[in-house]
Amino acid sequence: MSKKSLCAIILAAGNSSRFGQNKLLFPINNRPMYSYTFKLIKKLSPDFNIVVTKYPQITKKIDQDTLIIKNTETYLGQSHSMKLGIKAALQQNQNFSGYLFIVCDQPYLKFDSLQKLYDTWQQKNGICALSYKQKRGNPVIFSAKYIPELLKVNGDTGGREVIKKHLNELTLVEVNEAIELIDIDTIDKIIL
Repeated sequence: MSKKSLCAIILAAGNSSRFGQNKLLFPINNRPMYSYTFKLIKKLSPDFNIVVTKYPQITKKIDQDTLIIKNTETYLGQSHSMKLGIKAALQQNQNFSGYLFIVCDQPYLKFDSLQKLYDTWQQKNGICALSYKQKRGNPVIFSAKYIPELLKVNGDTGGREVIKKHLNELTLVEVNEAIELIDIDTIDKIIL
């Protein structure tokens, strides 16, 4: 079986309303939080990468082979960023087999877990998500057949609505530690 093509859509446009400042730029071990996700994606090496952001501090640090999509309407929620990324991917005319949605506020996610997610998806034709003790988290890979449904979601629900409709097509990929799936929404969640 030949390798399926994957487009990574990196979601880096959040408002950080509960954090009190731009959490994506907040230093963790002397590196901005968003850089952990970028490093994982670079190592995974998907077929195409898209970053959806509103922050010039982030766009300055992005590799030239990554498409930057600016989200000026972040008040519309995470679903808007997701849809901007999908639409940009569709314009590439590469007919990707799947789409990885990954956020930039999970600095403790390990590469081995992301690789395991990718490898599992290569064997499936549905939705694959990381989980801890069967509790689903991010990132998530959706096969291309879900794109029409993903383009209809609104608000901050992201792909959750689509996952709920297709639970029988969802494969959970377990991480070893709960900390890997923690979204840093407040400063007290940071572990140095």
